[in-house]
Amino acid sequence: NKGTLVGGLFGGRSVLDRYFLAWRLYSNMLSSLHKREVWLSGLLPTLQQQVVDERLRREALEEQIRIDRRRADELAVVHAEARQVGNLLTQKLAQEQQALRAEVEATRRTFDA
Repeated sequence: NKGTLVGGLFGGRSVLDRYFLAWRLYSNMLSSLHKREVWLSGLLPTLQQQVVDERLRREALEEQIRIDRRRADELAVVHAEARQVGNLLTQKLAQEQQALRAEVEATRRTFDA
């Protein structure tokens, strides 16, 4: 029984058969690994582009948030100025209205006398 192996994984196969079986298992494993490597290599540019796109979207969103905050600050300043102008106009209108009432009252007294 030279060149044969009794029992075990190869169950009595000759040395040549064992090497052939080992070569087939090894080549099948490498083929499978090679296919997976090719698939992953093909997927890599897509994933890299998705990472870049996501980074650009995040940067654009952060920039939009900065712009919105700046606009909100500007609007707050404009709103405060408009409120101040509105208050001044209200005061001026009240003063002019009071002056007109006083003038109307003086004119009435003149005609009544």
